[in-house]
Amino acid sequence: ESYTLCKSARMLAETLKMYEELGDKWLKGEKTDDKTLHTTLQFYNVIVLASLFCKSFSMVVYFTCKAVQLSLHRGLCERTPLTLLQFTSIVTKDDNAVLCYRIAKNAMSLRERFDVEAQIPELYYNFYGRIAWRFEPFQA
Repeated sequence: ESYTLCKSARMLAETLKMYEELGDKWLKGEKTDDKTLHTTLQFYNVIVLASLFCKSFSMVVYFTCKAVQLSLHRGLCERTPLTLLQFTSIVTKDDNAVLCYRIAKNAMSLRERFDVEAQIPELYYNFYGRIAWRFEPFQA
């Protein structure tokens, strides 16, 4: 079975809908100790980064959406903030920018609950370099 950009658009919409249905209360839930979730999200994040360099947008969308969906179903872990930021950076358009900014702000607030020190450069790059510049003033 092949995966096309048409399917990518549907998958993005489905994932956004799933996030909206669970709402912000999902972010206040307990963090999971599921090591399989942590490892899978880490693996998906690496695939997404490699796919960006290979310019395979459909793979970026597929693995980013799968990572977010997995986190929505299984719970929060140390990789959830980066996963959400990667998701918002690929799904942001003018018509849903405010929603994506809210998701990104929620992801950044999760960094205080987890030990994400090793992920700080990636988190900041995805938040400030891809999302926040639309909404927050630049510092001189």
